[in-house]
Amino acid sequence: MIKIIYASRSGNVQSLINHLELEATKLESGNERVAEEFVLFTYNDGAGELPSIVKDFLNNNKNYLVGAVVSGNPAFKNTFNHAASILEEQYQTKIIARVVNSGSEDDYAIIKDALSKL
Repeated sequence: MIKIIYASRSGNVQSLINHLELEATKLESGNERVAEEFVLFTYNDGAGELPSIVKDFLNNNKNYLVGAVVSGNPAFKNTFNHAASILEEQYQTKIIARVVNSGSEDDYAIIKDALSKL
């Protein structure tokens, strides 16, 4: 199974990881290093930005990024899951799923299927 790295502040991404029963590494500082391909699970920050901890982590590890799952809150219509667009455009990575908060049963199936093919 591919390495899973995640960032969670409000608990939604943590709940998603737990529901999927994934062995995953939580970002604590952004200074972590990996030497293998990984999928990033993250949330939107502020006005649809990547969290600073994620930006810091990707500065050193972007070459190993092969996909991402992004959690957002639809209450913020103008910036809902905009972090996914940033990952696509700036890091040229595939977005596996854009989920609402901690995801749905449909999201879980899509994510599990995508991860099984990596």
